[in-house]
Amino acid sequence: MAAEYSYLFAWLLGLAVILGAVIVAFAKMLSEDSVDYDERYIWLRKLPDDAYRRRK
Repeated sequence: MAAEYSYLFAWLLGLAVILGAVIVAFAKMLSEDSVDYDERYIWLRKLPDDAYRRRK
């Protein structure tokens, strides 16, 4: 019975490690992709010249 519990624990621990690695990789990819999108399309966006005149 103890051997069965140790196998179950090993499988559950392995599953938790695999799921944790996938979640961390997904979160890292999502964060980097989001920052890359912001740098490419949002932060480098140029406003029309009349937008500066209206603000003053």
